[in-house]
Amino acid sequence: MTRLFNGSLDDILAELFQNARRAGATRVEVTCDMDAQQVIVSDNGRGVADPAQLLMLGSSAWDAELLVTEDAAGMGFFALAGRAVTLESSVDGVTGFRLAISENAWTGETELEPEACSCPKGTRIAFACHHHAEGVAQAVAAAALYYPLIVTFDGRELPRRDFLQDAKKTFERGGYRIGIFRHAANHAATINFHGLTIKHRLPEIREVDGPCWSAKIDIIGRSPLKLVLPARK
Repeated sequence: MTRLFNGSLDDILAELFQNARRAGATRVEVTCDMDAQQVIVSDNGRGVADPAQLLMLGSSAWDAELLVTEDAAGMGFFALAGRAVTLESSVDGVTGFRLAISENAWTGETELEPEACSCPKGTRIAFACHHHAEGVAQAVAAAALYYPLIVTFDGRELPRRDFLQDAKKTFERGGYRIGIFRHAANHAATINFHGLTIKHRLPEIREVDGPCWSAKIDIIGRSPLKLVLPARK
Protein backbone atom coordinates (compact mmCIF):
# COMPACT_ATOMS: atom_id res chain seq x y z
CA MET A 1 0.00 0.00 0.00
CA THR A 2 2.93 2.34 0.55
CA ARG A 3 3.42 2.23 -3.24
CA LEU A 4 -0.11 3.61 -3.75
CA PHE A 5 -0.12 6.15 -0.92
CA ASN A 6 2.81 8.27 0.20
CA GLY A 7 1.49 8.15 3.77
CA SER A 8 1.56 11.91 4.15
CA LEU A 9 -0.82 13.73 6.47
CA ASP A 10 -2.39 15.38 3.40
CA ASP A 11 -3.15 11.96 1.88
CA ILE A 12 -4.64 10.64 5.11
CA LEU A 13 -6.88 13.64 5.71
CA ALA A 14 -8.09 13.60 2.09
CA GLU A 15 -9.11 9.94 2.30
CA LEU A 16 -10.72 10.14 5.74
CA PHE A 17 -12.63 13.30 4.82
CA GLN A 18 -13.96 11.68 1.63
CA ASN A 19 -15.04 8.59 3.55
CA ALA A 20 -16.89 10.77 6.07
CA ARG A 21 -18.71 12.56 3.25
CA ARG A 22 -19.69 9.29 1.60
CA ALA A 23 -20.97 7.99 4.93
CA GLY A 24 -23.50 10.84 5.08
CA ALA A 25 -21.75 12.85 7.80
CA THR A 26 -22.69 16.50 8.30
CA ARG A 27 -19.51 17.48 10.14
CA VAL A 28 -15.98 16.29 10.80
CA GLU A 29 -14.10 17.03 14.01
CA VAL A 30 -10.30 16.91 14.12
CA THR A 31 -8.25 17.15 17.30
CA CYS A 32 -4.52 17.04 17.86
CA ASP A 33 -3.12 15.32 20.96
CA MET A 34 0.54 16.31 21.00
CA ASP A 35 1.21 14.45 24.27
CA ALA A 36 0.12 11.15 22.71
CA GLN A 37 1.42 12.19 19.26
CA GLN A 38 -1.96 11.44 17.73
CA VAL A 39 -4.44 13.07 15.39
CA ILE A 40 -8.09 12.11 15.91
CA VAL A 41 -10.67 12.42 13.10
CA SER A 42 -14.33 11.93 14.09
CA ASP A 43 -17.50 12.10 12.00
CA ASN A 44 -21.23 11.69 12.62
CA GLY A 45 -21.86 9.50 9.57
CA ARG A 46 -23.48 6.08 9.29
CA GLY A 47 -20.66 4.24 11.00
CA VAL A 48 -18.99 0.96 10.02
CA ALA A 49 -21.13 -2.16 10.27
CA ASP A 50 -18.41 -4.76 9.61
CA PRO A 51 -14.88 -4.07 10.89
CA ALA A 52 -13.46 -6.74 8.56
CA GLN A 53 -14.59 -4.62 5.59
CA LEU A 54 -12.05 -1.95 6.53
CA LEU A 55 -9.08 -4.21 5.85
CA MET A 56 -10.30 -5.97 2.71
CA LEU A 57 -8.38 -4.19 -0.01
CA GLY A 58 -10.51 -3.59 -3.08
CA SER A 59 -13.74 -4.50 -1.31
CA SER A 60 -16.19 -1.71 -0.58
CA ALA A 61 -19.31 -1.50 1.56
CA TRP A 62 -20.61 1.64 -0.21
CA ASP A 63 -23.99 1.46 -1.93
CA ALA A 64 -24.28 0.60 -5.61
CA GLU A 65 -24.91 4.17 -6.80
CA LEU A 66 -21.82 5.50 -5.06
CA LEU A 67 -19.70 2.71 -6.50
CA VAL A 68 -20.76 3.82 -9.98
CA THR A 69 -20.54 7.59 -9.54
CA GLU A 70 -17.29 7.75 -7.57
CA ASP A 71 -15.62 4.37 -8.12
CA ALA A 72 -15.20 4.06 -4.34
CA ALA A 73 -12.90 1.06 -4.48
CA GLY A 74 -12.28 0.25 -0.83
CA MET A 75 -8.77 1.70 -0.69
CA GLY A 76 -8.99 4.88 1.36
CA PHE A 77 -8.42 3.41 4.83
CA PHE A 78 -5.09 2.02 3.62
CA ALA A 79 -3.67 5.54 3.46
CA LEU A 80 -2.97 4.84 7.14
CA ALA A 81 -0.90 1.72 6.38
CA GLY A 82 2.18 1.44 8.56
CA ARG A 83 0.83 3.67 11.34
CA ALA A 84 -0.59 2.76 14.72
CA VAL A 85 -4.35 3.29 14.47
CA THR A 86 -7.29 2.95 16.86
CA LEU A 87 -10.77 3.04 15.34
CA GLU A 88 -14.13 3.21 17.10
CA SER A 89 -17.41 3.08 15.20
CA SER A 90 -21.12 2.61 15.84
CA VAL A 91 -24.08 2.29 13.49
CA ASP A 92 -26.81 2.88 16.09
CA GLY A 93 -25.05 5.19 18.56
CA VAL A 94 -25.40 2.65 21.36
CA THR A 95 -23.16 -0.33 20.70
CA GLY A 96 -20.10 -0.39 18.48
CA PHE A 97 -16.57 -1.74 18.24
CA ARG A 98 -13.02 -0.66 18.88
CA LEU A 99 -10.20 -1.92 16.65
CA ALA A 100 -6.52 -1.33 17.45
CA ILE A 101 -4.00 -1.81 14.63
CA SER A 102 -0.30 -1.68 15.44
CA GLU A 103 2.32 -0.41 13.00
CA ASN A 104 3.28 -3.97 12.05
CA ALA A 105 -0.24 -5.40 11.84
CA TRP A 106 -1.00 -4.12 8.31
CA THR A 107 0.67 -7.08 6.58
CA GLY A 108 -2.12 -9.50 7.48
CA GLU A 109 0.21 -11.75 9.46
CA THR A 110 -1.36 -10.73 12.79
CA GLU A 111 -4.96 -11.45 13.72
CA LEU A 112 -6.92 -8.38 14.76
CA GLU A 113 -9.74 -8.76 17.26
CA PRO A 114 -12.30 -5.94 17.50
CA GLU A 115 -13.69 -5.25 20.97
CA ALA A 116 -17.27 -4.29 21.76
CA CYS A 117 -17.63 -0.76 23.11
CA SER A 118 -20.15 2.01 23.65
CA CYS A 119 -19.63 5.03 21.39
CA PRO A 120 -21.63 7.70 19.52
CA LYS A 121 -22.99 7.04 16.04
CA GLY A 122 -20.29 7.57 13.45
CA THR A 123 -16.58 6.82 13.27
CA ARG A 124 -13.59 8.00 15.29
CA ILE A 125 -10.07 7.29 14.00
CA ALA A 126 -6.96 8.09 16.03
CA PHE A 127 -3.64 7.65 14.25
CA ALA A 128 -0.02 8.21 15.12
CA CYS A 129 1.35 11.51 13.86
CA HIS A 130 4.74 13.04 14.61
CA HIS A 131 4.12 16.43 12.98
CA HIS A 132 4.31 19.52 15.14
CA ALA A 133 1.01 21.16 16.06
CA GLU A 134 1.37 23.99 13.55
CA GLY A 135 1.93 21.56 10.68
CA VAL A 136 -1.17 19.57 11.62
CA ALA A 137 -3.25 22.73 11.86
CA GLN A 138 -2.12 23.87 8.40
CA ALA A 139 -2.85 20.46 6.83
CA VAL A 140 -6.34 20.29 8.34
CA ALA A 141 -7.14 23.87 7.28
CA ALA A 142 -6.06 23.09 3.70
CA ALA A 143 -8.17 19.91 3.61
CA ALA A 144 -11.21 21.80 4.90
CA LEU A 145 -10.98 24.88 2.65
CA TYR A 146 -13.06 23.56 -0.29
CA TYR A 147 -14.64 20.60 1.53
CA PRO A 148 -18.48 20.58 1.50
CA LEU A 149 -18.91 19.66 5.19
CA ILE A 150 -18.25 21.64 8.38
CA VAL A 151 -14.81 20.85 9.80
CA THR A 152 -13.62 21.82 13.26
CA PHE A 153 -10.05 21.68 14.53
CA ASP A 154 -9.58 21.54 18.30
CA GLY A 155 -13.14 22.82 18.66
CA ARG A 156 -12.84 25.77 16.25
CA GLU A 157 -14.80 25.77 12.99
CA LEU A 158 -12.49 26.22 10.02
CA PRO A 159 -13.19 28.61 7.13
CA ARG A 160 -14.47 27.27 3.81
CA ARG A 161 -14.56 28.87 0.37
CA ASP A 162 -16.32 28.35 -2.94
CA PHE A 163 -13.72 26.84 -5.29
CA LEU A 164 -15.02 29.08 -8.08
CA GLN A 165 -14.98 32.25 -6.01
CA ASP A 166 -14.01 35.32 -8.08
CA ALA A 167 -14.96 33.61 -11.37
CA LYS A 168 -16.24 36.03 -14.03
CA LYS A 169 -18.74 33.44 -15.23
CA THR A 170 -19.87 30.02 -14.04
CA PHE A 171 -21.66 27.25 -15.91
CA GLU A 172 -23.26 24.21 -14.29
CA ARG A 173 -23.53 20.89 -16.08
CA GLY A 174 -24.49 17.45 -14.81
CA GLY A 175 -22.35 16.88 -11.74
CA TYR A 176 -19.87 19.72 -12.12
CA ARG A 177 -19.46 23.49 -12.38
CA ILE A 178 -17.06 25.36 -14.64
CA GLY A 179 -15.68 28.74 -13.65
CA ILE A 180 -14.05 31.17 -16.10
CA PHE A 181 -11.33 33.44 -14.70
CA ARG A 182 -9.68 36.51 -16.18
CA HIS A 183 -6.13 35.47 -15.43
CA ALA A 184 -3.81 32.54 -16.00
CA ALA A 185 -4.18 29.59 -13.63
CA ASN A 186 -0.38 29.34 -13.26
CA HIS A 187 0.36 26.76 -10.56
CA ALA A 188 -3.04 26.93 -8.84
CA ALA A 189 -5.30 23.93 -8.41
CA THR A 190 -7.81 23.69 -11.27
CA ILE A 191 -10.06 20.77 -10.24
CA ASN A 192 -11.90 20.34 -6.94
CA PHE A 193 -13.21 16.87 -6.04
CA HIS A 194 -15.39 17.50 -2.96
CA GLY A 195 -12.56 19.28 -1.18
CA LEU A 196 -9.62 17.43 -2.72
CA THR A 197 -7.92 19.85 -5.10
CA ILE A 198 -5.88 18.74 -8.09
CA LYS A 199 -3.35 20.70 -10.11
CA HIS A 200 -4.06 19.79 -13.73
CA ARG A 201 -3.28 22.00 -16.73
CA LEU A 202 -6.49 23.05 -18.47
CA PRO A 203 -6.69 25.00 -21.78
CA GLU A 204 -6.24 28.76 -21.62
CA ILE A 205 -7.08 31.51 -24.12
CA ARG A 206 -5.02 34.70 -24.33
CA GLU A 207 -6.40 37.75 -26.10
CA VAL A 208 -4.15 39.78 -28.36
CA ASP A 209 -2.94 42.67 -26.19
CA GLY A 210 -5.50 41.54 -23.61
CA PRO A 211 -6.03 39.25 -20.61
CA CYS A 212 -5.62 35.50 -20.35
CA TRP A 213 -8.78 33.48 -19.69
CA SER A 214 -8.58 30.21 -17.77
CA ALA A 215 -10.99 27.69 -16.26
CA LYS A 216 -11.50 25.65 -13.12
CA ILE A 217 -13.79 22.65 -12.55
CA ASP A 218 -15.73 22.04 -9.34
CA ILE A 219 -17.11 18.49 -9.11
CA ILE A 220 -20.29 18.58 -7.03
CA GLY A 221 -22.16 15.34 -7.80
CA ARG A 222 -22.67 12.63 -10.37
CA SER A 223 -20.24 13.40 -13.16
CA PRO A 224 -19.00 11.70 -16.34
CA LEU A 225 -15.44 12.69 -15.33
CA LYS A 226 -13.36 9.78 -14.09
CA LEU A 227 -10.43 10.58 -11.79
CA VAL A 228 -7.86 7.90 -11.01
CA LEU A 229 -7.25 6.16 -7.69
CA PRO A 230 -6.05 6.63 -5.04
CA ALA A 231 -7.44 9.88 -3.62
CA ARG A 232 -8.73 10.78 -7.09
CA LYS A 233 -5.41 12.22 -8.19
